[in-house]
Amino acid sequence: MKRLSFIAIIIVSAAVAFAQKVDPQVLLKQASEKAAAYQTIAAGFTYSLQNTAAKLNDSQKGDITIKGDKYRLEIAQQTILSDGKTVYTIMPNAKEVQINDIEDMNDAITPNKIFTDYYKNFTAKSVTEKTVKGVVCQVIELEPVSKKDFTKAVLTVAKSDLIPQELQLTDKKGTLHTYVLENFKVDQPIDDAVFTFKQGDYPDYEVIDMR
Repeated sequence: MKRLSFIAIIIVSAAVAFAQKVDPQVLLKQASEKAAAYQTIAAGFTYSLQNTAAKLNDSQKGDITIKGDKYRLEIAQQTILSDGKTVYTIMPNAKEVQINDIEDMNDAITPNKIFTDYYKNFTAKSVTEKTVKGVVCQVIELEPVSKKDFTKAVLTVAKSDLIPQELQLTDKKGTLHTYVLENFKVDQPIDDAVFTFKQGDYPDYEVIDMR
């Protein structure tokens, strides 16, 4: 039994040593470059907010579709469209559409950038491994380059193909924002009409142009 325990310790120590050899910044760059190389991305996700002090614990499901600079986000009974130049926020409950210039959001981590701008927006500090639902993953501890909005981040990617599995962001108020991805599909044909706002489809909506 003692011999088996000793062997187990050796194996675990070797695994830890191997994990430590991974350069966090190199891995982060590889994940960013791979995501940026995809022609299209489509995924479902669960977005949750947690803040014990504020007694906040909420989650919502959504869908994201990305094609270059274009994106379509559906969450919380809202649809947000961007054709790469303009952002349209469609709110059926209020029968309202808000229009914003994409240039006003250059500093924000927009849906089309969240998968591709890891290397630009964060510095990788460390890498560990864990298994999530049978998938061996690499967990990258990140520090935001600018702490204007977030103070900490953790990116989890599949070790085999660097497909993102989860992203956690902690804001300045201590609220944890978690995105858990599922049904992640890439390089599928997606028509540009998916990202196009057609005002004729919303005849009874008030359109507020904030550009």
